Amino acid sequence: METRQSRYWVAEPEGLDCLVARLGLDRFKEAGLLLCSAEVIDEDLRIHVKWPRAGDGFVRLERDAGQQKFCGTGRIALVLEGGAVTRVMAVVMRRIAASLGDATIEEVIEWLYGKARQGAAKTQEWSPIAGWSEAAQTAPKPEGSRGPGFPRPLREFFCDHAMRRKFFESFKYEGPSAYVIHGDLECSFITPRSRFPIPRFFEYPWPLQGEVENFPLTTDLGDLDVITGGTERLDQLLDRVVQEARGPVTVNTTCVPTIIGDDVESSVARHACKHGVFLLGPRTADPVDIFMRVLETCRDRILEQGPLPRPGTVALVGFREERARDELVQTLGEAGVDVVSCILPAASEARLEAALSASVLVFRPSAMHQPLYDRLFAPVQHAVRISPPAPWGIEASLAWVEAVAEAAGRGEAARGVIEKRLQAVVPRLALLRARASEHTIAFVLDPDQEDRVLAADSQTGLPVVQVLLELGFKVRILVASGDAARFRDTRDRIGRALEGVEVLGFLTEAELKEGLLPAGAVFSEFFYDHRVTRAGKGIVSARAFEMGVEGGLRTMERLVRIASLPFFRTYRAWLGRGSHEWWVNEGVG
Repeated sequence: METRQSRYWVAEPEGLDCLVARLGLDRFKEAGLLLCSAEVIDEDLRIHVKWPRAGDGFVRLERDAGQQKFCGTGRIALVLEGGAVTRVMAVVMRRIAASLGDATIEEVIEWLYGKARQGAAKTQEWSPIAGWSEAAQTAPKPEGSRGPGFPRPLREFFCDHAMRRKFFESFKYEGPSAYVIHGDLECSFITPRSRFPIPRFFEYPWPLQGEVENFPLTTDLGDLDVITGGTERLDQLLDRVVQEARGPVTVNTTCVPTIIGDDVESSVARHACKHGVFLLGPRTADPVDIFMRVLETCRDRILEQGPLPRPGTVALVGFREERARDELVQTLGEAGVDVVSCILPAASEARLEAALSASVLVFRPSAMHQPLYDRLFAPVQHAVRISPPAPWGIEASLAWVEAVAEAAGRGEAARGVIEKRLQAVVPRLALLRARASEHTIAFVLDPDQEDRVLAADSQTGLPVVQVLLELGFKVRILVASGDAARFRDTRDRIGRALEGVEVLGFLTEAELKEGLLPAGAVFSEFFYDHRVTRAGKGIVSARAFEMGVEGGLRTMERLVRIASLPFFRTYRAWLGRGSHEWWVNEGVG
């Protein structure tokens, strides 16, 4: 598949400082706001804004063409990628819009270039998993006094943007529902479908639902419909669907109806039903909003009936379906805690009704999910809400069980179960910790990016470094040190938060490779990262971790296998080559 030439450029620290001033964010910066990065992508500007303890997000500034947006100036539209706009992010985005004035998107991008970057940005092909040497040769070098260039492929190991873009695919509505595609039949097959999960370019922290085989209803527009309009076809199909609907109806209008000007909104409005008819289309800025509106409709209908809370019962919110969650539920059951529902990312009217009857709501900490928790359960007054640290690792899992049981009035019983469970795993845990202590897991970060691997409410919801240390592994963190002051601040913050973690800076490709030498595995969210495997290392991501005591033990075994696997060390000289050159031997270290 051919790659497309596009404009891509990452702003230097001087450009970020200029942008903070021009966007009116100086006062916010004094209050802790960080402008972590700014990327020019074709004709758009994408900035990463982070406010410790208040959340973070990626704001895209693009030419205003009437698309869905949070706010804008008439010339520039501001769109938040991924999750819903929080109150804090709304304040930031409105401030940016007010400061833009009559500027065009090209003028804003020009602010970033400065004197050393006047004119058009260099056109380049960019892939975050390009080889280190290739990246160093082809990427533009920053100018000025901040030190040598840092090609982005050298230091990009997280898939935050892709995670937000695919966040909506982590949700699954399990109840009766209907899904209608308004468009041509060919559009239903633009992405592959299978009866099993297929590999993705990124290693997402949760399974995605959009890859399973399904055959939705479709209006099957033809050539004549493109000329005369397809609204009548949609009306006829919705007439039948709404009559038989036993759950929400979602209408996905594709490109063709948008281009020919079908009045889909009016058609959807004419076909109301008690479960709701929802419109999803090319201009939908946040597909998760559709999912949440479905649940809010169900919630309001359930609350109108006045569900009676059941004393001592618990609902888990934000815990995906997996073996480890079921083991946690079983442990709570042994302590006499009745878990009546687990909701989000999977949801249905039955799950929601059971959750609304619980006397205790237990939320899994997550920056991406928290706005959804607040939105769905805001009207619920009768339940106690708790959000203990998620059960990652052995100690946190036992503490989580005790906290949930205590809230449900079964604290004393839980402590007995915990003591019994701990005694049962001590011999195996000691053996695995001894094996884990022989291995180092490495991380590569940008300055100010430490929350991504330390915070319990990060995008993955996994404080991965703390968990690795508790499980017995050594941890080495390599931080790009082109900006010496930001590197020192990042190193000091990590040092204050944790003990026993090596934090090193790197300026060149050679220093990065040298820093990774002691590691058996490197944390990367790219599905098959040639940068890591060519260095003879295994790849670790959030998908390798499981919650709970038993899940923690399985995690230790899995990570030890990855870090000790000799395959990549033995065959690294041949990894990533084309089929025509696999026999070329560059030497194996």
